[in-house]
Amino acid sequence: MTGNGSGRDNTRPELAKLRERAGERDGAERLAHETADAGNTIELAQVAALREEAGDRDGAERLRALLRRGLDADDESPVDR
Repeated sequence: MTGNGSGRDNTRPELAKLRERAGERDGAERLAHETADAGNTIELAQVAALREEAGDRDGAERLRALLRRGLDADDESPVDR
C-alpha cells in the first residue's frame, strides 16, 4: 500500500522521470522497467520520449522496441528484459 491509499506505487514512475531529467539514465531505465513490469507501460514510453528530447534517438528507439515487443506478447511481462 502506498501513501495515497490506492494500493499503487506512484513514486517509482515519478522517480524514473526525475532521474532521466537529471541524466541518470541507467537508474531511470531500471525504474521504468520495474514500473512497466508492474503493468504501467506508459512510464517506459515517457522515458523514451525524454531520451529523444535529449537527443538520444538510439536509446529512445531501444526503449520503444522493448515496449512494442512487450505489448505484442500476450502471455509475457510488459517488458521482456
